[in-house]
Parts: sequence; C-alpha cells; structure tokens
Amino acid sequence: MLRFYTDELELFIFDTDFGMGNCRITSKENSHFALVISTQESHTPNDHPIFSINVNDIEILYKYYRNKDITSGGDLISKNGIFEYPAGRSITLRDPAGNTFIIQQNFY
Repeated sequence: MLRFYTDELELFIFDTDFGMGNCRITSKENSHFALVISTQESHTPNDHPIFSINVNDIEILYKYYRNKDITSGGDLISKNGIFEYPAGRSITLRDPAGNTFIIQQNFY
C-alpha cells in the first residue's frame, strides 16, 4: 500500500510510522490532507470511492498513470479516458487493498 501511494502514484509522501504496520502519508500538494494506511488486509474492499483528491492538471496524471507499470496491485480503473462532468474532470483508481478513490480537477 505504501509503495502504491508514494512511489507509483507519487501523490503522497511518507509522514509518520505508527508501528505495527500502520503509517500516515501526506499529500504532496496539500499538507493538510493525509491518509492513515495499514499493511494489514483486515477489511473488506470498498467499491464506493473512499476519498478524492484535487490536482492541478489531471491530463498529465492520466497520461502518466495510463503508461505506468503499476506492480503493487493497484490499478487505473478509468482506462477509457477522463470522465468529464459540469464541475470538472476525474479519473478513478483502485488501491492494492481494493478500495476505489477519485483524482479530480475542478473547473472552478
């Protein structure tokens, strides 16, 4: 999980090791947004997005993720392109634990 979010997606940086397989990672673009993740697989994967993160340029990220060899078990779900809606654009990914999340760029 840690490698997926920090090395493969490159959206987060390692912040704090809480021990026993738990750590906090912080968004590179917004230090007020952090995730506490676990290397333990003790939960049921969630098909509903568990969070979203706003970025400045989704087009660059989409092209990068589409061509990146993600080996940690995560996956780009939006393989057919960027979803556009009235307020912005988004892509959906799945992390190695099976949780989905959204990366979005707002128009306003």
